[in-house]
Amino acid sequence: MSGNKDSDGGWRKFVWNSERSEFLGRTGSSWLKILLFYVIFYGCLAGIFVGTIQALLLTLDNYKPTYQDRVAPPGLSHTPRSEKSEIYFKMSDEATFEKYIKSMDEFLKKYDIEKQIGGDFEDCGAGYASKTKAHFLKKRITFYPQYNHYECNSSSVHYSLTFLNLIRFFGVFASPFPATPGAYIDRSDGQAPPGQKKSCRFERTLLESCSGLTDKSFGFKEGKPCLIVKLNRIVNFRPRAPSNDSLPEGLKGKSFNNLIPIHCKNKREEDASKIGEIKYFGFSEGGVVGFPLHYYPYYGKQLQGKYLQPLVAIQFTNLTMEDELRIECKVYGDNIYYNEKDRYQGRFDVKFTVNS
Repeated sequence: MSGNKDSDGGWRKFVWNSERSEFLGRTGSSWLKILLFYVIFYGCLAGIFVGTIQALLLTLDNYKPTYQDRVAPPGLSHTPRSEKSEIYFKMSDEATFEKYIKSMDEFLKKYDIEKQIGGDFEDCGAGYASKTKAHFLKKRITFYPQYNHYECNSSSVHYSLTFLNLIRFFGVFASPFPATPGAYIDRSDGQAPPGQKKSCRFERTLLESCSGLTDKSFGFKEGKPCLIVKLNRIVNFRPRAPSNDSLPEGLKGKSFNNLIPIHCKNKREEDASKIGEIKYFGFSEGGVVGFPLHYYPYYGKQLQGKYLQPLVAIQFTNLTMEDELRIECKVYGDNIYYNEKDRYQGRFDVKFTVNS
């Protein structure tokens, strides 16, 4: 073939043959036919691709997952996070725990009550009765949710004045009580598309000494570090309160109707006497703190864009100094399981090393 082309004028004649009116060995009509063929061929492929994508999109819902049968139970995460879940600090050197304080303070900013004002939030659970009283160190203030204002003696401070500024104004600290968990709140409205959902408030004052409002160091400066714990979000997930059979020794004999309890203990047997007292802050039922059911289900970011997960604060008040202590925390529920391959599914473990 190449020899014939060379004898007929070489490659120039192959590129354009004026005798036959051929370009690269094809006439104009031949190029037109092959071009038309590939346009139709690739057009059909594109149509099939677009059609299959559209068919798939028809099976999906814009507001909730279509299939959740293979979704694992929620992970349990904590703040502050650290590399390899190791928290090391020296009480006398603030630089060693400054990063932990900053991460906790940054995380809790969205839980300031001043950011939970407006139509996107509402008071939920038995912890916010028709009249909730807050006892202060210097003043006595009563909050009336039905009127959305605070009263102090004869004066009135409206809810538009932020809660933190109210605290600064009186120079005191408040903690609403009791914080009693309630049942699931079904916010489905039967509309298509569904309407926007309100979210339950969660005041960081419920975390008490781990709230960062009274102790800016979250206990690290005194060697009593705090952890802020949350269950990760899963759309439409309804955690079920645990049966007595699934509870650890520390919770045996207690019953829970509207709470997912959390419990921490030593991971290694040799650390059993070195952990000391562990305090829990948040919503409680029967004297046990955990995650209240009235914050569930979560309807997704499009319908509950300002949703806040309930929190639990854990404070380790008497850790043995100079030792590496490994602590494991778990939540307990009838539909919360653990996986050895996933160290954060329904649990986590953390290493503490506290030096003086």
